[in-house]
Amino acid sequence: MGVLSQIVRSNFKFKKQYYWIKIYKATNNYALKKSCKISEFIVKKKTPVESLSASTDELIKDILKVIEEKVNVKLEQIIAVKELEQTFKANKYINKVDNVLQDLESKERTLGFFESLG
Repeated sequence: MGVLSQIVRSNFKFKKQYYWIKIYKATNNYALKKSCKISEFIVKKKTPVESLSASTDELIKDILKVIEEKVNVKLEQIIAVKELEQTFKANKYINKVDNVLQDLESKERTLGFFESLG
């Protein structure tokens, strides 16, 4: 039981200043103890919050790293596709040139044939 509840139960009348001072000190000590407990509680609760903010920072860094890796992979894929497109275009031109050369060779043969006749 607290000091105040004991005094109220006994219906004690305070005639001297001494008792008031004693009650004040007792309640002040009680309030001080409570405030210490509250501050300890806050300190205990503060550390998980700090660790939570640290873990969120790490999580954000990990997310950024994953995004960067994914972006790099996508960029590499895009570069590979562009290179394939260029190779495909080059092959098309090579085939066209080969076809033109074949046409020229056949025309030369035909021309040579007609020259030999004439």
